[in-house]
Amino acid sequence: MERNVNCTELNNQNYQKILPSKNLIVLEFYAEWIGSCRIISSALRELAVQFAENQVEFCRVNADKNTKIVNEFGIHSIPSILFVQNGRVMDFISGLVSKSDIENNINKLIKVS
Repeated sequence: MERNVNCTELNNQNYQKILPSKNLIVLEFYAEWIGSCRIISSALRELAVQFAENQVEFCRVNADKNTKIVNEFGIHSIPSILFVQNGRVMDFISGLVSKSDIENNINKLIKVS
């Protein structure tokens, strides 16, 4: 698994090893050619550093290269962010959102778990 500034790149072969984690996983679905994905990715890299001590894992899925994962999670819009814990999707954000919106979702889910 390739690490990218505290973000793990998932693919069709390795994602099932990561997603059952008890930690909260922020799972980004992106495409390299979509400008809003670059904006979201930058925000998520900053949040990965910010939440490094909070048992929050940040993972990315290139939607163009990993259609099996995209189809399994029913992703219809890119960028999309899933918040996964214990293999279950706890929350979902689709489209371009602010860093603070993502941060608020993480904080909310950390308090719940």
